[in-house]
Amino acid sequence: MKGNDHPMATAKWAAECSLALFESPEDVRAPMIRRYIKAHWSITMSYRKAHMTNMIIQEIMCGNAEASYCILPAYVDELVRRNPGTVVRLCRTRELRPRGDDTFGRFFWSFGPSISAFNRTVRPLALVDGTHLRGKYRGTLLASTAIDGNNGLFPLALAVVEAETYDSWGLPRAVAEGLPGSHHFYCIHHLSANFHGKFKSEDLRKLFMNAAYSLREGAFKDAMESIKSMSKNAEKWISEIPKRNWASAYFEGSRYNVLTTNAAESFNALLKGARELPIAALVEQTRWRLSDFFQYCQKAGRKWTTRLTPNTEDWLADERILAGAYMAHQCGWTVYEVKSKYHVDEVDIEKKTCTCRLFQTMGMPCSHAIAAMGLDQRDPYSYCEEWYHADTYRRTGLNVTQEGNDIFTPPAVRIGAPIDVIDTHTKPDQYALE
Repeated sequence: MKGNDHPMATAKWAAECSLALFESPEDVRAPMIRRYIKAHWSITMSYRKAHMTNMIIQEIMCGNAEASYCILPAYVDELVRRNPGTVVRLCRTRELRPRGDDTFGRFFWSFGPSISAFNRTVRPLALVDGTHLRGKYRGTLLASTAIDGNNGLFPLALAVVEAETYDSWGLPRAVAEGLPGSHHFYCIHHLSANFHGKFKSEDLRKLFMNAAYSLREGAFKDAMESIKSMSKNAEKWISEIPKRNWASAYFEGSRYNVLTTNAAESFNALLKGARELPIAALVEQTRWRLSDFFQYCQKAGRKWTTRLTPNTEDWLADERILAGAYMAHQCGWTVYEVKSKYHVDEVDIEKKTCTCRLFQTMGMPCSHAIAAMGLDQRDPYSYCEEWYHADTYRRTGLNVTQEGNDIFTPPAVRIGAPIDVIDTHTKPDQYALE
């Protein structure tokens, strides 16, 4: 029987043999189990049996899926007690459908350190993306991710939604009702992919991206005219989408030149192995990951010797080089006129604005503003938003306890503050986002 699957080589036996291979449940993989059994016993295990072995190992490590849902309320209470400032919302189906069963519906959680650091040290921008769970009970894992002062990931909040109750239309309504004063922006990567899939033209797609990224209204209109000259249908398709939801030149909030949800998708990729775990184990894995993240912020920030984060220092250095070729003229106490090769821009240092819109979009002085500041020997660093400073970044991880991996923060939670949201899950009929 060597070389073939063996009836005595059961999934339970394989689980007992290969359990020591894996340090954590998210590391368990059916292909690894098959290779291990083949190498040590010369038995070619079927993929179905290897998958059953995978499920048995995960159940040994973190319990079965049914028990995980049963202990979730008690686990949530302990999570909040051990981590002050943590916000959780557990919603049962009876709360969603009064005549339904009293079973799991939705679960939202955001750890105290994430809330505290987001309020104090991170720009007010949330990227929302979803991915499918792969365990016994399917659903959708929604992740809200922010961008820190060094353009790195900042996990903010997560939610598990039952597949039957998930409604992607609810996000714009939730932003409007729960976060008044906030603004909603669609992910340009997914929007352009749908645009390209409909019109099958790479040239049109490039023009569409140029229109989306253009900060000046004139550049936006030029790109739209070029699209119209190539395809009136394409121009009509784009014009049906509100410009404030996709065009940088018309966005009403501060988007910091972030047009995609790549950061949220990257965070979901980090949780790839955890998506197969029971729900309580999934939450616990995110707790460990965030604890490691805050420790990393502390260690990385201590090595920096610059006033701003390294990524921001590089950006500011590039803008300084561009500013050297401009001519600045003072028109008022804080108002300047700056001439470049193609434009004449007006800069207001006090209001932190420039007609190129980069100053107010990024929260850092653009090249025109730096040229104007040179007339009065103003310090560009003092006009950068607080979250770009290295000292601010270092404060991100100060609320992590030094003992073990428990995370802790004082219960200073600011709920309902205006932020700007970029998502991939709003699906109006005319431009259905994938």
